[in-house]
Amino acid sequence: MEKIIHWGFRIVGTKITTNNQEAMVEKTIEAAWGNFMKNALYNEISWKISNEIFWLYCHFEKDFTNDSMNKNYDLVIGCKVSNDMVAPEWMVAIDVPEASYMRYEAKWAMPDAVIHTWEKIWTNQNLPKNYTFDYEVYWEKAQNWDQSEAEVFVGVD
Repeated sequence: MEKIIHWGFRIVGTKITTNNQEAMVEKTIEAAWGNFMKNALYNEISWKISNEIFWLYCHFEKDFTNDSMNKNYDLVIGCKVSNDMVAPEWMVAIDVPEASYMRYEAKWAMPDAVIHTWEKIWTNQNLPKNYTFDYEVYWEKAQNWDQSEAEVFVGVD
């Protein structure tokens, strides 16, 4: 874990609105990922500037810290594009501003590696989380589900 400043960037992808309760019980995030992969939406973003897949968590509902299970947020699954690219009508473009993040590495079998990383994040009472933008980056090594590598970035003050 290390604190870094990340330059701003734009993500284009598909969006769902969910909450942690729905994600656990109704598997909304799992379904969104399945849709992204099954329909090869990665390939539909032909103007991407890198090969990573981003999971961007944003637009956290007010007072998220008081009820992190039932308050809504958006999840955008997509790719990094140049800042002037416009999303097609069936996708969204989200601009992530320059900000401070805590960077975590998730190494192991997926999805357990990322789940365990988020468990560490959520139980860290001293993490100055700001509930603006959090994201996961799935590099090419993430395709090897048994020995995978991904990164989790948590927006902090």
